[in-house]
Amino acid sequence: MLAQAYAVAEESGELEGELKRMAAEYQLESINRLEILVEWAAQSFIQLVLLPALMVGQNLQNIAADARSAKTFEDVERIIDLLDAHTQGGVKDILEAIDALKSQVVSAGGAGGRGGTGGTATAS
Repeated sequence: MLAQAYAVAEESGELEGELKRMAAEYQLESINRLEILVEWAAQSFIQLVLLPALMVGQNLQNIAADARSAKTFEDVERIIDLLDAHTQGGVKDILEAIDALKSQVVSAGGAGGRGGTGGTATAS
């Protein structure tokens, strides 16, 4: 095709103008192909280099999160074991003490031990 265009331009006397046009056309085509190559290389770089690096970072974060979860679980287990070993009934004893205090307050309130307020207000 190039040879045929050259021959036609030479016969018509427009060889110099045709060569300039073809040079500009090929230069534009090479620039377009270079842009495509650069875009492809940039995409490939992201896919081949950066994405695996991101995946490694995510894996490290997952490992750290798993370690934190395991440590928290161990701490909770240890606290529960300590509560069971040292409280001798724990919450049940506390609730019984609260009930005993309530009954003392009620009995003291009924006998007028609270300065005459008695826990309930009466209308005069």
